[in-house]
Order: sequence, then structure tokens, then C-alpha cells
Amino acid sequence: MTGNRAHRRKHKKKGGDNTGEADFQGKVMAYLSLAALVTVATVLGFWIFLPGFFSGETRTPLPVENQVLDHSLVCMVNNSYKGREMIPVPVGDRTYYGCCVSCENKLKNRSDLYYANDPLTGEKVDKATAVITYDPVRYPAVLYFRSLRNAEEFLNVELEKKKDTTTLK
Repeated sequence: MTGNRAHRRKHKKKGGDNTGEADFQGKVMAYLSLAALVTVATVLGFWIFLPGFFSGETRTPLPVENQVLDHSLVCMVNNSYKGREMIPVPVGDRTYYGCCVSCENKLKNRSDLYYANDPLTGEKVDKATAVITYDPVRYPAVLYFRSLRNAEEFLNVELEKKKDTTTLK
């Protein structure tokens, strides 16, 4: 029996204690967990903030100044240009567009979202029939106009203001 104890003591001293190895394994697991979390957060970020990034859906190019936008590329709840096909929401003989299921439901249930004010005249305009352009000051925000003439007049004034502020610097 004494020989057996000596044998155990010998191996215990030889192997040392395993806390260093356990610490190393714990650190490796912590780094792997952190890497996994960063990867998941990155993928979710792309999925949320860049819709269509993983679906292969194509986006239209960015609009140019004074360009009239296609209604189906604009979320009429967020009033922003998305550059991809929106979800159509037919209401009577008109069609409104939302970028997600939440916006689609809002358009179905809130008629106040069907209207915006023409920035030139202040008149209330129906988003489904309005002339839509991007806002040169707050892109990707959009502006809704009663007519193409109103849009051109307003945007020409805004673009002149923009040129004046950039040349003053």
C-alpha cells in the first residue's frame, strides 16, 4: 500500500496541477464565444440595415437631383427612398407602398399616412398620386409634390441654396 501511495505522489508531482491548462481552455472558449457573438451581430446588422443584402435582390441606382422617383421604390410610412421594390398596399383605386410588414399594416389601418404636404405650396397631397423626389437636404428622405412644376420649382430653389452654402465655405 505504501508503494501505491508513492506511485501516486510521483505522478501528481510530475503532472503538476491542471489549473494552468484549465485557464487556457477557459480563455479559448471565451474568445470563441466572443467571435461567434461578433459574427452574429454583424450578420444581423447587415440583415436589418441593408435589406436585400443576402437575398440577391437588386437595388436601383441612387437617384439624381430633380429625378422623379418610382412610387414602388419609396416607403410611404418612413417617407424614404429604399431603392428596391416595396410591398404594395392597395386602398380603393390607389396603391401605397411600405418597406416591411409593419409599414404594410400601418398603411392598411392609418389613413393619415396617405397624405403629405407639398413643400412648395403647403397643400395636402395624396402620396399615391404625388410626384415624388428625394429631399436634397435629408437624403434618403423624399418629398411629395402636387405637380412636376411644383417639384422643379422647389428643387431648383433648394439646389441654388445648396450651391450658395458650398461656395461660401
